[in-house]
Amino acid sequence: MLVSYHVGCTAYEDQLTADLMPYVVSEEGQAAAAEVAGVAGVAGAAPNSGALHEQARMAIDAISTAS
Repeated sequence: MLVSYHVGCTAYEDQLTADLMPYVVSEEGQAAAAEVAGVAGVAGAAPNSGALHEQARMAIDAISTAS
């Protein structure tokens, strides 16, 4: 996963903010991160590991919104 770290909450005030975590973990979000990393000269980015992706999906499934 092309994220050095990503801190999330289990509850957000609005859906737009809550949608950030799934985007970061998505193929589209990972492609955007890879593109920016390439521009920044970051070498050796590893593909998303299955275990890390599963942990991220479990965290995403726990997210709720106030509205």
